[in-house]
Amino acid sequence: MPTPENVHFIGWTMPVASAVAAVLLREVGQTAAAFDFTGHVVVVPTRESGRRLLVALAAQASEAGLGVLAPEVFTPDVCLRTLVPRNVRVASPLVACVEMAAVLHAAPEGFPALFPAAAPEGDGVAPSAPIRDWAWAVAMANVLLDVRATLANSPAFPDFATVCANPDTVETERWTDMARVETAYRARLSALGLTDAADARHAGAFAPQKPAHWRRLWLAATPALTPLLPVALGKINTPPPDGTFSISVLIAAPEAMRSGFDAWGRVEPAFWKNRPIDWEDFAAQTQLAATPNALADAVAAMLPRQNDAGRWTSVGVPARALVAGIKIAAERVGIPARSPEGETMRQLVPGVLLHLWGVLLSGEETRAVSGFLRLPDFVRMLAPEAKQVPLLREWDALWEKRLPDSLPDMLEFAPANSFLANALGALDRWRRRIASGDWADALRDMLAAVFAERVLDSANPADRAIRESIETILEEIRVLAPAAARYRLPPETCLALVLHRLALTRVVPDPVDTAVPLLGWLELLWDDAPHLILAGLNDEHVPECVTADPFLPGSFREKLGLPSNDARLAESAYIFQKLLAQRASGSGRVNVFVLQTGVGDTSLRPSRLLFLADNAVLPDRVRLLFADPSPPNPESAWRAGWRYVPTVTPDMAQAACAHISVTSMGDYLKCPFRFFLKNVAKMRPFDPWKMEPDAMEFGSAIHDVLATFASDEHASKSEDAEFIAAFTAARLDEWIARAYGARRPLPVLVFAEAARNRLSAFARAQAQIRAQGWRIVDSLVEVKFATLLGRPFRLDEDGLAIQGKIDRIDLHDEQGWRIMDYKTSQTPLTPHEAHLENVRKDTPKPEYTLVGNSRSRWRNLQLPLYSQLFRLARNLSFNEVTTAYFNLPKALSKTTVSPWSEYTRELDDSAVACARGVLNDIRSGVFWPPAPFVKHDDFGTFLFPSPETVVDSEAFRDNLSQHWRPSP
Repeated sequence: MPTPENVHFIGWTMPVASAVAAVLLREVGQTAAAFDFTGHVVVVPTRESGRRLLVALAAQASEAGLGVLAPEVFTPDVCLRTLVPRNVRVASPLVACVEMAAVLHAAPEGFPALFPAAAPEGDGVAPSAPIRDWAWAVAMANVLLDVRATLANSPAFPDFATVCANPDTVETERWTDMARVETAYRARLSALGLTDAADARHAGAFAPQKPAHWRRLWLAATPALTPLLPVALGKINTPPPDGTFSISVLIAAPEAMRSGFDAWGRVEPAFWKNRPIDWEDFAAQTQLAATPNALADAVAAMLPRQNDAGRWTSVGVPARALVAGIKIAAERVGIPARSPEGETMRQLVPGVLLHLWGVLLSGEETRAVSGFLRLPDFVRMLAPEAKQVPLLREWDALWEKRLPDSLPDMLEFAPANSFLANALGALDRWRRRIASGDWADALRDMLAAVFAERVLDSANPADRAIRESIETILEEIRVLAPAAARYRLPPETCLALVLHRLALTRVVPDPVDTAVPLLGWLELLWDDAPHLILAGLNDEHVPECVTADPFLPGSFREKLGLPSNDARLAESAYIFQKLLAQRASGSGRVNVFVLQTGVGDTSLRPSRLLFLADNAVLPDRVRLLFADPSPPNPESAWRAGWRYVPTVTPDMAQAACAHISVTSMGDYLKCPFRFFLKNVAKMRPFDPWKMEPDAMEFGSAIHDVLATFASDEHASKSEDAEFIAAFTAARLDEWIARAYGARRPLPVLVFAEAARNRLSAFARAQAQIRAQGWRIVDSLVEVKFATLLGRPFRLDEDGLAIQGKIDRIDLHDEQGWRIMDYKTSQTPLTPHEAHLENVRKDTPKPEYTLVGNSRSRWRNLQLPLYSQLFRLARNLSFNEVTTAYFNLPKALSKTTVSPWSEYTRELDDSAVACARGVLNDIRSGVFWPPAPFVKHDDFGTFLFPSPETVVDSEAFRDNLSQHWRPSP
């Protein structure tokens, strides 16, 4: 195979892009007005490398006062595809996947070694047959096509058939089945006049067709060529004087290292894999990072606040999972960062839309609808802007209260003629159309409708990305539609195929001069920043290592002529040495961060590159790299990117100081600030993925059923436990039918059964209470405070009105009145335990909350205020009224009435004093400081990690001092 005759060693102290540009300009010469690269082709490692080369060519030509007629710039893969003969029609990835899947779907049992039947269970019972539908076939097709794509880089073993014939191959039965699948797959493509992409690569390598205008090709600092490209280039290499096409190689290294490279500029593993890497100061340049968060913050702290000429910085991130965290950390300190890789089209709005349709068609209808209604572009299609917020409120209310699990359920519960009903109807019509088989036209029409009102400005990068993704989706649909119709693919399978393609297709962002680039490992070779930060130099990423693979493990790859782990180590060692040499001797610096633990606290190993050293210094490196993990900096944990300033208005003060519920007084005692959020700002938690009724709904169901029971003149007097159980069970069924409709999801059925069990336990306890002489006063069931008293209930004449209602009040001819409050919490509490708690050091302790000189404080004032109100309304003495909890816990055996036998006059006086203190503090606007800990915190997620770090307390207190003006 003819090899290149022109090999240039351009050294490694200069940035690669500048050095390559200088050689190219010198070699090509110039015309009167420009450097003319017509007929020249330059092969570079990555697309970002190509961009940097073109920028360097333009800059150096401009310095000479000339323009540039730029060369064609390819990556190795694109160059090889360009050499494929023109008469070869290559199947698109979608068509290839469908045809491979069709082979598997037609007769999966025909390949027993590839897809063996499941072995019988230990007891001899035959397992159920595996599901091998279109979804399975598509997934397996992608796996097999990935294996073929890897093999396509092997000159000698490019497909399953040749691997099967290789004497070193193990599991030949499985490879034989794979070869049979391959034969059938090729036959299907051939019938369509198409060739598989992997086969086309070999056609381009062994029978290349050089474009007629090519005169010279440059392999520019590309140390990791695919093995097939030199095969192809060797066949078309015809240097002058006898030929018209020549190949030159540019190697970014000193000529003294000629033995470290082959004729094509590829590294020689034997030279590099054990060669010590020169460091100016290993200890100063290398640091450990305990966690990904700590790494991101350390990198951000090292970045310059502005990328000025001569001091700009790049960040190398070999593990792409770390990119997002570093980008966020940099932007948190005001430094923009970008990844030249861009983002996948699946992450953009059109891709999200297709994903949601796939979710909807798979049966997860509520999850999909919730996603649709939170996608601004989609909601814009469903409702005018002024109605979009009400539409979302209607949806949240329906979801929270009804828990629908299907579109028909949603349509049943949606308010008639509401925007939500109209939106759900539109979604249902789209769903029916897509599911009917008209999926291709339906998706086209849906995309057109969604973006009809949005003007996509090509000058706006975000809009341009969306436009590109829409165009890609439309093209993939166009390509897929005939194959999908041929095999009658389910719509959800078609969506999955398009989404798979979108996940592999990236939108490359425009370069931003002021943004710090976050570069992958191969892109670093061409980076010219004087300061380079390598973030996460850990094994498996640098160098990449292939060990466990179900088809092509590392050792087997080497036997097939594919790049080995030794070759990857050598390539990485060369690149790393180049990065250090370019910035040595005062021309720049390199900082290396080694991550100690990854996501999920998994231990990580330092890169093997860091151990390429002379024996004299190796022990010191080992000690540094394997030092005990330092505790993460507390500041490196997640934190809010903004500080919340609660709004305060005079209207809020007027409303909050007009009346208060008795239960919310307990909220204030737990935490004044959380009381403000819940009762003044009217904030409450909302779970958009709620899947089952919560504790509050459970309590509401029980309370409503028991209120109906207590108000029924006949039922409330019964001593028959079975009758009471049947009565309450019937009322429960009616309540659930009203709340959740006839089609009840499984969580609602579980909820109903649990409620029925508790009501059965209530029936037994209630029958005993009635037999003991207690009777429910039906006029005092769910009675409101103002109704009972005949006027608003106030502790002081000008104080806040206290509102609430009492579950029920019982009367006994000898024991008098007893106020009852139902409690459905999982674990029963006595009234004393529920109302009083021990004083904690970290709990705010206003004096009025304390009970005398004891160590107890009030945390709830419900039963004491019930007692105060009823005694006032009926002119009763303290001893004539008692209070109790009717506990209905999860443990049915603990269902019982729990009287507050410890309640004394002193506690009664203390409770009233505490209530006055709460009301006075609310009226005065005392809502800070917050409690450091609240059990069952509704705002735990919102205030994470603590209220002090999330809330701008100074601004909040200023707002209160200016706007908290309750009426006199």
